[in-house]
Amino acid sequence: MTLGILGGGQLARMLCLDARRMGFRTVVWSGTPTAESTEGVADVLIKRGFDDDVARAEFCGQVDVATVEFENIPLKTLRAVEGDVELYPSAESIGVSQHRSREKAFLREHEIPCAPFALVNSLEDLERAYAEVGPVGVLKTAAFGYDGKGQV
Repeated sequence: MTLGILGGGQLARMLCLDARRMGFRTVVWSGTPTAESTEGVADVLIKRGFDDDVARAEFCGQVDVATVEFENIPLKTLRAVEGDVELYPSAESIGVSQHRSREKAFLREHEIPCAPFALVNSLEDLERAYAEVGPVGVLKTAAFGYDGKGQV
């Protein structure tokens, strides 16, 4: 069984190490020309962009199932991979997690409790959020924030 991993960072490294202990092969598509975290631990390392169709064909042609090591893989790439191999979580699920407003809409739609929040795109939105949610909070970017980046 060969596991495909989209993304070549520290989480991919840990996944490769544990997959090897369990007898799985790994193919990592880093999405970048560098992937120091997975050098030497992935059985195959594809160091090309996520918009590279040749890289996608190479990746999908070698794996039985695929997953992601982080959520910021382009949705177009995820859908293309999902068209060729099983992808867990699904492209749709990852697409929801890529943007906080989609996440919050999903939670509300499915009546899943979450902390109070407000979408802020302007000073007026911020003033309204302050009035509705209160003075204690965290401002976060809607997309591409991680490990405390994109937060004030």
